[in-house]
Order: sequence, then structure tokens, then C-alpha cells
Amino acid sequence: MAHESLDEPPPPTVDGQSTPASTIALAPLLAATLSACGGGGDNGAPAPAPTPTPTPAPPPPSPSSTDAVRFLAQASFGATDAAVSEVVRSGYGSWIEAQFAQPQTLHRTYL
Repeated sequence: MAHESLDEPPPPTVDGQSTPASTIALAPLLAATLSACGGGGDNGAPAPAPTPTPTPAPPPPSPSSTDAVRFLAQASFGATDAAVSEVVRSGYGSWIEAQFAQPQTLHRTYL
């Protein structure tokens, strides 16, 4: 393809095909965008140290008999001496887990 004027540069070509000016104008923008994301390369900075695993919280203290009676009044149909002893011995969470593990019972015969 011949140009009539020597003052104008020839249009850029890729494999002999002319490239639109908008594509050429976007090239620097795309290059800047890709370089801004880091590209996943090593920038020479040392890797951050892993965060240490936090120590687990200590177990809560065993409830007193008064606390166990109040808890059982709210979580069951009332406190018995055996239930109070179990809550004081094992704690709230263990007592609740034991309740969930019991088989389901019905108050009335299912018709």
C-alpha cells in the first residue's frame, strides 16, 4: 500500500494488516493495568511471617449448685438433685450435649 504523502507516518500493521488507531491507543492503558496488579512475580520483599495459632481459651469454671439450679430451671422442667450434681460435675455444655444425645420420647401415645 503506497502513501501519497511523506509527512504522514504509515499506519501500523500486524502481519500485513492495518491496525485501528483505537487498538493502538489502548495498548499503553492495558500495559499499565496489568503492571498495576503485580503480575504475581516476586518483588524482592520477604514473605510475611505466618500468624501464630492463638492459644485456646481455658475451660469455664464449674458452676456452683445455685448456678446449676438456676440453669436447670431455665433449661428443663425443673432441677433434681441428680441433675444438679451432673451439671456441677460436667458443666453446662456437657449436660446440654447429653440431653441432645438422649432418644426422643413422647408424652402421649401417638394415635
